[in-house]
Amino acid sequence: MTEMADETSVSVTLDAIECGCVLDALSDERNQCLREGKSTDTVNELIVKVANARARKSRGSREER
Repeated sequence: MTEMADETSVSVTLDAIECGCVLDALSDERNQCLREGKSTDTVNELIVKVANARARKSRGSREER
């Protein structure tokens, strides 16, 4: 992965199961990088961000409002 010159922030809403799936996929990617001798810095940063993401209460769907 290459460093982007223009940083863009993206928010994604995930439930607990989806968050677990993302963490598993990132872990698999990290392991693949290790096997190939590639840097894991970017993947490590993403794992930390996802793992430390704050849970927010759902505001409900637009149909409920």
